[in-house]
Amino acid sequence: MRAILQWVSWTVGLSLQALLLTVLVRGAYRVYPFVFAYVLALFLTTVVEVSVYVNTGGHSSTWTKYYWLNDGIRTLLIVCVVMSMIDKALASRRVRDAARHLLTIAILSAAGISVLLHQQADAKNMWWSNVSRDLNFVSAILNLILWALLIGSKEKDYRLLLISGGLGIQYTGAALGQSLRTMSPTTTMAGNIVVLVSHFLCLYVWWEAFRKNQNHAAITRAATKQTGA
Repeated sequence: MRAILQWVSWTVGLSLQALLLTVLVRGAYRVYPFVFAYVLALFLTTVVEVSVYVNTGGHSSTWTKYYWLNDGIRTLLIVCVVMSMIDKALASRRVRDAARHLLTIAILSAAGISVLLHQQADAKNMWWSNVSRDLNFVSAILNLILWALLIGSKEKDYRLLLISGGLGIQYTGAALGQSLRTMSPTTTMAGNIVVLVSHFLCLYVWWEAFRKNQNHAAITRAATKQTGA
């Protein structure tokens, strides 16, 4: 059952990631470079995980190390995504530069402290999994700040709202799934499913956010050409 769920997650995940990349490369990657970098890294690291899993059978320490290394890369990039979106939300405010510097210092400090604490305490050399967890928690807090900024803004940026909302779904699902995982052995599978579904929903919401905007832009260009004609 676990192996089936793993292959289903890779198939669905790669499909959604490919759809997102297809939409982003049409021009949105210029405006949202960190979103593009994250989705591209998500796609490439998933391909690496599948390859290593097939070659090792998924039961070796090699696959585990690749998994957590990839997870660390994805976590760092998702933090960059949230920070870049906060920067966009503050584009018209005077505090933008100060907030940018403050957030950068705060993130680097949190990452440094987490590495120092877990690297010394973890004898199994799996400290990066705990660092990833800590950075995900920080990223969730930043996303709440972003959501508050977007809701409080007079001019609504609905694309940013959808991106932030997608992340909110993912973080909520991750928190609920982790709780189910630690509740009892019988709820571990349910926890894994909740985590995967929330992640897929996030990718789908992002795809809708970029796809709808592009459709609207295409309609506007067509109408402009007809008017000019």
